[in-house]
Amino acid sequence: MSGDVAPFLHQILLAAQQMTAPYRAKANMTSAEYAGLQHLTQHREGLTPGQLGARLAITSGSVTKLVDRLEA
Repeated sequence: MSGDVAPFLHQILLAAQQMTAPYRAKANMTSAEYAGLQHLTQHREGLTPGQLGARLAITSGSVTKLVDRLEA
């Protein structure tokens, strides 16, 4: 990634996290849980655990924990 683009993208990601922080706090959700929920709502047909893990760049064990927390 170009050196000029990476800092800009980083700023966008930080701004998005800051904007969602009040909603995540109210729902007692982590950033990963919120991101997982976003992916799941964008794919109404569903995602396999492997697909969700790939989109979030997390391991299968982490996907299991994340889904368990979302179901609770």
